[in-house]
Amino acid sequence: DSEEAIHYFARGLDYYLVQDLEAAVLDLDHALSNGNASWELYFVRSFVRYKMLEAESFGKAEADYKDRVAALDYRLVKADLDKVLELYPNFVYAFFNRANVLAKMNDYKSAIVDYTRAIELNDRFAEVKEVRSFVENERNNMRQADQAVMKVALKSDQNVQMGILPDLKMELRHARALSLMYSADERNKQ
Repeated sequence: DSEEAIHYFARGLDYYLVQDLEAAVLDLDHALSNGNASWELYFVRSFVRYKMLEAESFGKAEADYKDRVAALDYRLVKADLDKVLELYPNFVYAFFNRANVLAKMNDYKSAIVDYTRAIELNDRFAEVKEVRSFVENERNNMRQADQAVMKVALKSDQNVQMGILPDLKMELRHARALSLMYSADERNKQ
């Protein structure tokens, strides 16, 4: 029943807040099993699962906790985010989080597609100050020979705030991304 699902969802959030991630996932699973497949439930569960993997990867988890989490992997997080986007196709944070998961899975091309989609949906989603670390991270993931010929493509539409372009170019210069390609799109944003 939907009222029971709401209680499981609320308790799952409470467990998350006190960092009992395993109990949080169990309650979110119960909420979803009651037939209430809302995008919010899938999104929160994906977030909690991601945090579990993060705790495991940083070695902050206890040994028995690591064993229980071992079966959990980024594919489950991605599956939850896929479901979120099926139910709420333009949820910018689902695209952004899925891009982070795809990058953890070493699927960089798909990650860039999702990062791009997140920015297309909300051009204020990323801060200009974040560009430098993103570009430097991408460069570090490239082969040495490709790093010297790295190009950055900037695409904007007629609704872009013009003040952002000089700021973006300056941040790219600080990131040593000096080879830029520009394109413009006349479409109207919805």
